[in-house]
Order: sequence, then C-alpha cells, then structure tokens
Amino acid sequence: MPTLQSNQTKISVLIICVHLRSSEELAEAEHKLRQVLQANLLEYCQVDGYNLYQQRVFEISSLQALRKRLKNLDSELAGTGFPEFLTAINTFLTQERAIAQLRQGRTLARQTSSKLTEAVERRIPLLSADLEDLKARINSVEPEFGKLKDIGQEFKEEIREVRDRKAKEIADSFRQYLLNLGNTFETDFLRYQPSLDLLDLLSPGQRKNFELQMQRAFESYINDKLSSWSRGAEKKMDAAFAQLSTSATDYGSNYTKVTNQITEKLTGQTIPTMNYSNEDNSPSWAKWAAGIFSLAGGNIAGLAMAGAGFDWKSIVLNFITVIGLGSIIIAFTGLALGTLYIAILGLGLGVLQADGARKELVKAAKQELVKHLPTVATEQWQTVYDAVKECFDSYEQEVMERINDDIAARKGELDNLVQQKESREIDRDAELARLRQLKENVESHREEVEKIYQQFAIPLNPPYRRGTLRNVDFEKCRVGIAHHSTIG
Repeated sequence: MPTLQSNQTKISVLIICVHLRSSEELAEAEHKLRQVLQANLLEYCQVDGYNLYQQRVFEISSLQALRKRLKNLDSELAGTGFPEFLTAINTFLTQERAIAQLRQGRTLARQTSSKLTEAVERRIPLLSADLEDLKARINSVEPEFGKLKDIGQEFKEEIREVRDRKAKEIADSFRQYLLNLGNTFETDFLRYQPSLDLLDLLSPGQRKNFELQMQRAFESYINDKLSSWSRGAEKKMDAAFAQLSTSATDYGSNYTKVTNQITEKLTGQTIPTMNYSNEDNSPSWAKWAAGIFSLAGGNIAGLAMAGAGFDWKSIVLNFITVIGLGSIIIAFTGLALGTLYIAILGLGLGVLQADGARKELVKAAKQELVKHLPTVATEQWQTVYDAVKECFDSYEQEVMERINDDIAARKGELDNLVQQKESREIDRDAELARLRQLKENVESHREEVEKIYQQFAIPLNPPYRRGTLRNVDFEKCRVGIAHHSTIG
C-alpha cells in the first residue's frame, strides 16, 4: 500500500462491486471482505499506539444511497455508511491534517533537543582540560572520524550500485515493453479507434478530421499502455528504495557506534542517549535516508525527516511525463499517417464499405507502428535510464550532504572549544551555567511543542476531544528551538 505508507494525510478509496443472487451470499461475501480488508489495512491504522481502524475504514453503499435519494432528496442516508464517512472526512479536513503536521514538528523538536543535549554533555567534561590535553584528545579520535567518512563512502557506493542496476533493468523493461506492443495491438487498439466513416478519407476536407481523431485515439492507447508499464516500474523503484532504507538503518547503527567511541575517548565517559517513545538512536541523516519507507516499520521520526526533504516519487514517479509521450505519438502519427492513408485507400471501396474496414484499419496501423517501434524504443531507452539514474543521484547527493554536515558539525564543536581556549581563559563555572541554561531553554521549547501536540492527540475512542489552534504560538516555538540549537 505505497500511498498509505508514504503519507498519512491522504485518502484512499477502494471501490468493490459484487453481484450475488441471495442475501445469504451477500452476507458471506461481506464477512470475507471485512476480514481481508482488516488483515491488510490494520497496520496502517495505528497512530501513537492507538488502533484507529474503525475511524479510518468505512463501509458505504452508493447504490443504497442513490435509491434513498431518488425516493427522498432530503434523506439522511442512514444505513448507507455515508453519514459516518462524511463525519470522518470533516474531522480529517478540519483537525487531523493539523495533527499530522504537528507530529512532524514534535519529531523535529525531539531530535533537536536530543542532539543539543548530547553535545552539551560532551562539552562539559572537556571544559576542565588544558589546551594541550584537549588537542591531544582531539588528535586521538582522528581515526574514528575517518571511519565515519568510510561509512558514508560505503553507503554512497551501494547507492550507485543499486542505481546502475535498477536504471538498466527499468530501461530494458521499457524497451522490451514497447517492442511487444505489436503482439497485441490488433486486439488492444480496437476500443480506441475512431468511429468515423472511412469513406470520408476520399474527401480531402475530411482527412484533417480523420488525422485528429486517429491521433487522439493513439494518444489514449499509448497513454494507457505507458501507465500500465509505469506501475511495474514504480514497484521496481519501491523495492530499490526499500533496500536502501534498510541499508541506511544498518549504516546509521554502525555510525552511532563510532560516534559513541569518539565521545568515550574524548570525555572518558559514556554519554547516555536521549530517546523518546519508540524512536531509534540513529543519526539524523540515517533517519532521513531510511524515512522513505519508515511508516511500515513504525519509524515516525524517519518519516518526518523524509517528509521534510527528499521525495523520490516527485522526481520520477510519472514515467510517462519523463519519457515524453509526445515523442512517441509524433513518431507514429507524424510519420505514419500519410502512409496509413495510402494503405487504407488501397484496400478498395468494397472493403471500406464493409464492417471489416475497421479491422483492416487496425492492421494497417499495426504495420506502421511496428516499423517505428524499434527506433522509438532505442531512442527512449536512454531517456528512461537517465531519469532513474537522476533519481538515485539526487538521493545520493542529499544523503552525502547530511553525512558530511554531521561530521563537520562534530568537528566544529571541538574546533570551537579549542579556539575559545586559545583566545582566552574559559570561566568554567560561567560556561557550565551557560550550557545548562541553553539545554533547559531548548528542552522547554520541546516540552511546549509536546504539550501542544498532546492537546490534539487522537484518543483511543471517540468522541474526539481536541484543543484549539487559536492560541498556539508556533512561530515562537520554531524560532526558539532554532535560536538555541547550537552550543558555540
């Protein structure tokens, strides 16, 4: 369920039509359908430990609703499922969308507070070290910083390996799909071909109309075919990013082990990691990199990080647009219609007047299509390959920037302390008070965000009890956290 998985603010509609002979068969079918839906959708209806299946999945009968409204335009549609569904829609639009946004804000506030708290706890033990001792400690952790870079490089190489493999696989599948269109064209195109009197082709004035109708028919045919192919391509991309999501978590775990080693060598202590709820202790870049597929694993933190940045589907989801539908249509209509006229008129008036004329038209169109498919397939292979490659390149760039920024920030903390000690004698008591006050300020803002979120948190059972957004100063919380998020 990719759409459910990737965004909690979307609405998905499943339409099922069942034709049964008796009420007993209908009851049995409904029971089985409820079991199937619950088995497949239940995991997507868990929010903050609450099971919201009954508030997320609704049974509605449009046929019953139609019958009631035909009898009475003012019918309240009781028993059709629509009243409950519309009430939930209203709640979703007016309140729950805000909750989803607040949840991301809470996650980012938690991460900021955790990151700064750990930085403060690392810095405090180093305040007592003299300048030479501090430099010696910093030099001792250079190998560990090298390991952090190596972890980033290993992940980068894996991204590129997956990129090259998937780009070729998807481009090859596109080329083969196009080449196979001719195998079923005669059957597939029958429902698209224009309903025109083919005798009109004898009139020069009507040929323009025929060309327009034929082009529209071919556009619809190609569009539907490429849509069908793109769904398979998207599944391949889903699988690739699911793999990278798992790898990001693994690399993030190794990265955290090394950063803990750095802290222990610098301070001689083990700094406890702040943890909220079920969120893991991975570095922020790993949460972001794994966030594309986070919801399935319950990692709301990762989902929030991904939601704030990279969205691979926004880059290459619409393969039809990327490929360029127009180039394929032109390859057929621009080059083939003139030949198609000759082929059709060459059939003779007897054929044109017969019902078999439409089949002959499709055969003639197929001959022209098959002529051009190899060229189009070859030309568009590179386009598809480049589109997939660009998607992974964007992902790699975002990941590496975050890894490099994290390493630079950790080194920057140490360099900043060295610069302070070189420029002046640090008043340990004053600096200690400043750092503790800084930590308290950020924690205070985090608690304020938590409090706001809890006012809107979804309870276990309806009716919903919620707060109001009118008195919430979101800008104050955002600016406060941003202002206090560095220790230098």
